[in-house]
Amino acid sequence: MSPARPCTFPAQSRKSPGGETSGARAYYKKRNAESRESHQAGADAESLAELYHLSLDSIRKILR
Repeated sequence: MSPARPCTFPAQSRKSPGGETSGARAYYKKRNAESRESHQAGADAESLAELYHLSLDSIRKILR
């Protein structure tokens, strides 16, 4: 029987939050800001949903 070896674990990596590396987070932040501005300028939720190819429910969540 061989002697017991200590159990080792790999070092935890420092992952960045989702979308920061790929630029997706910035893209969605900009898109959402543009949709809010358009809505404040008079665009209705239905036209924004069509423009951004999102569901009406998704647009409503962004506009909250």
